[in-house]
Amino acid sequence: MKDLFNVWKQICSIHEQKLLKNWTSRKRFTNAVLYDCDAVIYDFAKQLKLEIAQEYYSVDAVFYKPSDKVSPSPKNGTWTSIQGNWLKRIRIAFEHENYLNGTKGGYQEISHLLILQADYKILVGYGERESIDYAEDYASIITSSGH
Repeated sequence: MKDLFNVWKQICSIHEQKLLKNWTSRKRFTNAVLYDCDAVIYDFAKQLKLEIAQEYYSVDAVFYKPSDKVSPSPKNGTWTSIQGNWLKRIRIAFEHENYLNGTKGGYQEISHLLILQADYKILVGYGERESIDYAEDYASIITSSGH
């Protein structure tokens, strides 16, 4: 898969004006990244040639290939007939978090990502204070978990 970080930066630079316009409102900013009809994640998925399912098992977004979907058959018709996506593989599990500190912020999202089976796990977030290096703290959590 392409260098995900560079693809993300490229897509965010395309959306820079919209992101800056919504920066002061966490709700509007989250919508610009995840939920608006022209949200950043749609261009990210398009660039990676993947599809998106949002709020899949409480994950903000999961990215997958069409071949990753469970195909309905007579043997699984009862549950695949229920509307929704049924995936047998997740390419990217994606969490977006405005609050990187505290139990309801980035630490909760890191824990959530650690228990998921996905080829890649991405947490996008924004530090409240420049003096706190979340990346090192999160790296130690991931390393100590055996991932």
